[in-house]
Amino acid sequence: MVVATITHLCLSDLHLGAETSLLTQLDANGQPLYGELSPVLDTLIACIRDLLAPQAGQPDKPTLVLAGDVLELALAHTHEAAMSFERFLLALFPGGEQDLFSRKVLLLPGNHDHHLWEAAREQYYVDFLRTVPVGQPLGPAWSVTRLYAVDDGIGWPRSVLLESLARRHPCLADLDVELVYPNYGLVTPDRTRTVVITHGHYVEPIYMAMSALRTFLFPEQPAAATIEDIQQENFAWVDFFWSTMGRSGAAGDGVQRVYEMAASPGGIDKLSERVAKGVVKHWGRPMFPDALEQFAIKSFVKTLFESAFSHERGHVMDPLSEATAKGLDDYITGPLNRQIRHERRHDRVPEHLTVVFGHTHKPFERRRAMRGFAHPVVVFNTGGWVVDKITAEPLYGGAIVVVDEDLNCASLRMYNEPERGARPQPVRVAAPEQAGGNPLAAALASRLAASQAAASNPWARFTEAVGFALEQRAWALERRSC
Repeated sequence: MVVATITHLCLSDLHLGAETSLLTQLDANGQPLYGELSPVLDTLIACIRDLLAPQAGQPDKPTLVLAGDVLELALAHTHEAAMSFERFLLALFPGGEQDLFSRKVLLLPGNHDHHLWEAAREQYYVDFLRTVPVGQPLGPAWSVTRLYAVDDGIGWPRSVLLESLARRHPCLADLDVELVYPNYGLVTPDRTRTVVITHGHYVEPIYMAMSALRTFLFPEQPAAATIEDIQQENFAWVDFFWSTMGRSGAAGDGVQRVYEMAASPGGIDKLSERVAKGVVKHWGRPMFPDALEQFAIKSFVKTLFESAFSHERGHVMDPLSEATAKGLDDYITGPLNRQIRHERRHDRVPEHLTVVFGHTHKPFERRRAMRGFAHPVVVFNTGGWVVDKITAEPLYGGAIVVVDEDLNCASLRMYNEPERGARPQPVRVAAPEQAGGNPLAAALASRLAASQAAASNPWARFTEAVGFALEQRAWALERRSC
């Protein structure tokens, strides 16, 4: 069987730098060792190398697309995330023929590493200012990048921080890290098929809180309808609350503790009681008996915490909550559809759309009809690589989405959380049913079966490593949440 060449490999939600990330090495006491290679990352790299082995020696290596929340900048300090990212790059790019990917890495910032985008966007505007003659009016700074690459000699903006980390190592001296935000599009030469990769935070209502507030305060104004409108209205909220808390000193460390406690069994009750006791103590002379006053405050605070932590990752009954499923459909049929049609207005608009996103940490695949598209839209979710609950959640897991030169897509479901103490299921290939079949999914399944039957089986070693790491993270999380 002739198999199209793999051109892109997509990972997301690595949360490098987080203690809860499966890619962060922990010591025997559950403390992070940021400069060391974790067994999960080591075996993950071995699996990717095995996957790409048939293409070894070809001049064009596939492109690595990192679809957001790659660095943990909300719940970890910058230097911790930076050391973890360095270790990640060194494992992927040891040099020469051993490199797994092209030396142009694409990163689509998510909510937890959104500040990478803000820094690059501001630097790009500084570079633009140097080109404007004195006395000429200045144009506005842009908020998003183009969806599709254009050969205009400019390219995507670059991350000064991440490229500086790479330049510290001779084997990474020529590595480029380009930022695309929030959507990255691929299109076939005949313009009939397109794949769009995005992190996906704007499919969840909480990340569009400023747009919702504006609509509430000024109902006569039209709602944000384009990618640019959404980003302009919500970037400061996303950047402040979801991407810079790790640099808030002891307060930032406290936010991580709050987050972990809220995700633990009974954690919101404990947090609410702690806040209520603190408030009563701070007030000094109470207006009512201490117990009554503390109960009232605890009830109020508990309601606030439950509202704040009721986002998508807290929904464990389905791959998507009802609100996020609607947000995904609205995002695809609204802003994304408009962006595709705007950028393809002088050319053919692709008839077939595949969307790849992460953010929710719950991998899935589906195909369904959507308004505005001639054919059913195929959706892949890449899952995530952290353990932020003590109890096992079977819908949580990590996946790699692979794209070939014909823009066929398939998911390598690397793991889903088993019951605590149980071994994860072996890696498998997944893709929605589609007319004409999926040659990439069939080829990956054949390749995977052959590797799993071989004496040297990196996929089995990965499953063993991830099973141990899941248990270790849950144990460490329970210790910190007490």
